[in-house]
Amino acid sequence: MHSSISLYNDFYIKRKNDPGILNSVLKYFIRSFSRPTPFGFFSKIAIGEFKDYTEIILDNSSKKRSAMIWIFLLICMKI
Repeated sequence: MHSSISLYNDFYIKRKNDPGILNSVLKYFIRSFSRPTPFGFFSKIAIGEFKDYTEIILDNSSKKRSAMIWIFLLICMKI
């Protein structure tokens, strides 16, 4: 529950047995498995290739957002 600090605090620190919090945790869990990018906190896009070693260099100085239509067209072009 890294993307929802308030839910984490409510569940683990305050009231574990509160039905409202349990319902929120259930919805969080379902969403994490039912969406391709469950939470913006975890989603990224990059260009790369598979090798026997890594050449990854992380640079957080630039952040971009893509529109769903762009992602859809990209996927359709690969099929």
